[in-house]
Amino acid sequence: PSSGDKFWSAGTKKNVYTVFPRYVTEGELLGNYLAAELGMKKIAVLYQNDDFGKQGLEGVKRGLGRHAGAAVELELSVQPTDTDLSGQVSQIVEKAPEALVLFCGPKPGAVAVKMLHEQNKKPPVVTSFVLGDPILFELAGDAWEGVISAAVAKLPDSDDATVVQYREILEKNGGGKLVPGTFTQAGFLFAMPFVEALERAGRDLTRAKLYRAIEGLEDWSGPGPHFKGPGMGPPITFSSERRLGNDKIFLIKAKEGRWEKLSDWMSMDQVAPKPASDASSTSSAASSPRRPDSRSRPYPSA
Repeated sequence: PSSGDKFWSAGTKKNVYTVFPRYVTEGELLGNYLAAELGMKKIAVLYQNDDFGKQGLEGVKRGLGRHAGAAVELELSVQPTDTDLSGQVSQIVEKAPEALVLFCGPKPGAVAVKMLHEQNKKPPVVTSFVLGDPILFELAGDAWEGVISAAVAKLPDSDDATVVQYREILEKNGGGKLVPGTFTQAGFLFAMPFVEALERAGRDLTRAKLYRAIEGLEDWSGPGPHFKGPGMGPPITFSSERRLGNDKIFLIKAKEGRWEKLSDWMSMDQVAPKPASDASSTSSAASSPRRPDSRSRPYPSA
């Protein structure tokens, strides 16, 4: 599924395998980064009012909760189609957070950042990978300068062999309507391990053979017979007990109308354990996953 909703990767759903990191892990890494690396503790979160946004918010709280005095001081929700964010923006201006985290779609995210920029009240902005597409430079203009975003695939304008091949395929088959970026890269990100599994399953294909092949992928990052280079994202691992292919992101930063890489791949395995005395403060929202909200649109149209 084109989603980081933790519902999909939980348990052992027979024919569901996820490649995106979980939104809650993404949020936790962003929250930890703000406090540990940037020293920011008073955070506002503008989140989409569905599972995507709520799980991202949950994760940000977890990440900040690892650091004394760090917390989400302002939570504001939006709908995917919202264009009037004057109420939310006025609250952000009034609260004056040290940073603003966006777990929403491109349109409301761009509107909020533009409004804050126009009022000279834009705090440092950190976003979900859903807002890491180059389309944000068109939607938000100069206001997007300096924004830090999570990323789940190699930069779409890089010289990496796989990315070059991806751009060639878009140009050949996209009819001029598909542009390089997070949204179109997602298809390649999903296709590469699937094609590898098809190759491993052999010519006499059955569902059982395909499942075994997928579950045999361990730290797989390519290349394969149909690709010119390694995988588009981090190494993938599946098994009969594991449906989450990876749970990593890296950070990128907006500079002069393009994204620049800011960090290497990050995972919670690299983060120092939370002090035992703080363990009881973990959000109760970390309970077992439920079926996604039918309104959830983790990839709203830009």
